[in-house]
Amino acid sequence: MDRETGTFTDSRDGKTYRTEKIGRYTWLAENLNYKAGEGSWCYDDDEANADKWGRLYTWDAAIAACPKGWHLPTFGEWKNLIMRTNSAAPLKAKTGWGENGNGTDYYRFSALPGGKYDCSGKGFHGAGMCGGWWTNKESKHSDNAASIVISDYVGDNKEANLHYENKGFGLSVRCVKDEIKAH
Repeated sequence: MDRETGTFTDSRDGKTYRTEKIGRYTWLAENLNYKAGEGSWCYDDDEANADKWGRLYTWDAAIAACPKGWHLPTFGEWKNLIMRTNSAAPLKAKTGWGENGNGTDYYRFSALPGGKYDCSGKGFHGAGMCGGWWTNKESKHSDNAASIVISDYVGDNKEANLHYENKGFGLSVRCVKDEIKAH
């Protein structure tokens, strides 16, 4: 199996993230916690929650949030990761998902249930129960974009599901290192 653990320090704010190479892609192995200004929040507006789960971003903020040399994952990159794992359990952290929802974290991806921000007036919800991560894929027919959702809800624990969310919602971000093209 092609895996490699490392770290990356974001020069914009000095935060250091664990990285994990899974297959041919190097992923941040933590949710991004870069204060991108408008369109990024700490869950319940509490910085301690951002330290635990990372920040939540609108889709527009997510597109620009990854540091130089990294990008918001494509739908194909997420699909490759999910197909490799065959279920959500190897991606989920061993703790933090509640008594029935913890994963094995086999790939050291450490997915955490950071919840989401619902811009339709419902505010913050789902922390500790579900996590959603943006892809760079927009819907062609609405103001939505593709996300990957993992939860501890009964029946969903074994899958990471593709879901379209309103671009104004706040979801977590994982970044993928840009591939260096051979000349």
